[in-house]
Amino acid sequence: MSIGHNIKNLRLQHNLSQKEFAAIAGVSDKAVSTWENGTKIPRMGAIQKIADHFGLLKSAIIEPSIDHQSQPVIYASSYKIPVLNKASAKILPHKSKEIIGYESLNDTYRNDGYSYFALRMQGHSMEPTIMDGDTIIIRQQDTVDNGQIAVLSINGEDSTIKEVKKSDDGITLIGHNAAIYTPQFYSHQDIKKLPLLIIGRVIEIRRSL
Repeated sequence: MSIGHNIKNLRLQHNLSQKEFAAIAGVSDKAVSTWENGTKIPRMGAIQKIADHFGLLKSAIIEPSIDHQSQPVIYASSYKIPVLNKASAKILPHKSKEIIGYESLNDTYRNDGYSYFALRMQGHSMEPTIMDGDTIIIRQQDTVDNGQIAVLSINGEDSTIKEVKKSDDGITLIGHNAAIYTPQFYSHQDIKKLPLLIIGRVIEIRRSL
């Protein structure tokens, strides 16, 4: 795969917009677009910034054989976070009986003021963005920006993973597989009454072969 493909896969893996990724690389979002479509190649300074931010070697971005969506990322420095069987507001912080394994997370996240955990995706409602069986890395927070993918709890039930679209009247939860999940709207009254709670933001998607 080309550098552009590697950069796009890395950006999508971390659920980042081109604008957010551009801020990491110290360039414009237009520059990221030209990298991804193959019309331009990033300067080494930008590649170094990207590698430093994600705790990767530059070769992980440059080498054509890398596919960040299908191979595990090996960080130069990392720590372990738990993979939970399920997540809801009731079990956070997580209980040991819900832990089914551990994932390595870039050490740069350790002291950023957030807690992190992972979930195993169950179902097909977010395909092709998130596939059944993918491991999802989540930053625990109670709000997300418009268009970001969140882990939510509805009416005290276990977690659901959907894109959040905000409006003045409430929020709409969007599944990327329209054949499985049609958009669901929740008014501000619904959000409070159910309740509908945001547990965290999906920051990374990991996929095994």
